Amino acid sequence: MKKIMMMVLAAVLLLVLPVQPAAAATAAPAVSDPSWRLVEKKMLPDDYSREGWTYRYTVSDGRATYYTSTNDGDALQTSATWSGVKSAYSADEKVEIVLTLSIDSFERKTWNNVGDEISARLDVPGLNGGMTGGGVALLDQDGQEYFQCKAEGGTITVPFRTAVVSAVFRAGNSIGDRRSLYINSKAGSAEYVYEWGSGAAPTVEQPPSTTYDTNPVKPEEPQNPLQELLDRVKTPANDSGVRFSDLSGQVEVCFPLGFDEYGKPVYDEEAWTFAELDMKLPYATKIKTTSSGTHSSVFMLSYPDMTIFITKGDEDIWQLESDPAVDPEKKTSHLKLLTGNLWVNIKKMVKDGSMDIEMSQAVAGIKGTTFVLEEDGTTSTLKVIEGTVSFTSKATGESVMVTGGETVSATKDGLGDLKPFDADAETASWAEYGVEMPSKSFPLWATLAILAILAIAGGVALILVLVVVASRRKKRAAAAMHAVYTQGAYPQPAQSAQPPVPNTFCSQCGSPLSPGATFCRKCGKKREFERRKQL
Repeated sequence: MKKIMMMVLAAVLLLVLPVQPAAAATAAPAVSDPSWRLVEKKMLPDDYSREGWTYRYTVSDGRATYYTSTNDGDALQTSATWSGVKSAYSADEKVEIVLTLSIDSFERKTWNNVGDEISARLDVPGLNGGMTGGGVALLDQDGQEYFQCKAEGGTITVPFRTAVVSAVFRAGNSIGDRRSLYINSKAGSAEYVYEWGSGAAPTVEQPPSTTYDTNPVKPEEPQNPLQELLDRVKTPANDSGVRFSDLSGQVEVCFPLGFDEYGKPVYDEEAWTFAELDMKLPYATKIKTTSSGTHSSVFMLSYPDMTIFITKGDEDIWQLESDPAVDPEKKTSHLKLLTGNLWVNIKKMVKDGSMDIEMSQAVAGIKGTTFVLEEDGTTSTLKVIEGTVSFTSKATGESVMVTGGETVSATKDGLGDLKPFDADAETASWAEYGVEMPSKSFPLWATLAILAILAIAGGVALILVLVVVASRRKKRAAAAMHAVYTQGAYPQPAQSAQPPVPNTFCSQCGSPLSPGATFCRKCGKKREFERRKQL
């Protein structure tokens, strides 16, 4: 029985004895309570500068580097390291730090005496250089505080220094007192802030390396910025077929270099040039007007299916539609108003019977009509003079049909309410730009067909009347079609020879019509006597 107990005791000892050294090695150093506990680390690079010299100071936890050079070709780089900083110290415990300093590189043209030095001290928190009267320096066994590496007369005389320095960390006066351990070199300071208190030392995050550079290296600029833009071009910019039919004032264009892989236009924004009549305008061309004083810059674009009068603002930008061959999202006809005011007169419907004009907050879908768009970058406004326009909010997708005499705005929050506006007054405000109300005259082929039918029927007297009416309407239509802007001078719209009809009522809603009014103010229907006069 005794033999068995001895064997069990031996086994227990074998299991316990190997564990004891490991546990002792990992145990945290014991400190009395209260104690100095590390609560913060600060890396404080120097910021000294001097004309004609370059400095770079970098400080991290345990290491600092110092670099300086001159325009003459002198250069010096040093490194400082330290170890032994603890997370907690008991009252009157010795703080012991190992300091090292070395010269990493040295180039001499004119320098005689250069170098670096390192030291450590206990002092009040918040200092970055200097020492208060209550500060305590950490000294080596010989009582030395500062340790230098240096070069003299063009030769490195002290390339490396190391020292163990220490000082007693006296107890705090009351809970919450703070004291800092500073490690100083030419690169700057590392500050370890301690607080007098009870309990275990808190976990302190490792601060990042901090650098101050008086002459940071700037990234190299591309040698040829234009080439960088050209490298983005995957598809050339084709002619859109759109042309300037009239110009006045300062009108500039910026042609796209082409389209990138996503079908988006690529521009050289430094390549704006003055517009010219009949110049080829590639798809996605930007057009800019700049007005000064009382003189506005205006241009007129001619499309196969429409004529567009543009801008009443100080500086407006318009962008032609993208090339349908490279933009998969491109619709049959798609235009963009970037900023400004726009008068649009769709003389015919485009091939699919509609077109879109994109603004910042909305898209206007049009079917043969006349309207005004106003864009300031945050609010998109539509005013319909005649016809019907679909107005869709980009933010909400909500759409509304807007008819003649109505206006609506869109913002980032969606569509506003439909409101009536004075279409005649709006048209008059554009009169100086050569704008007139769209003509409703019969096309020539329709007039000839009616004349032929009536001639066959023997209505000679009626034919003569229709010829006179058609001739007058043709003259009025020709005057409207050729009223373009010519250096600020426009022919005034011809006044009707017939006296205005006295107060009448709208045939659609029954509201009274004011003398001379073209549209019903309530429902927007065009006045019936106007239609009879045109016939």
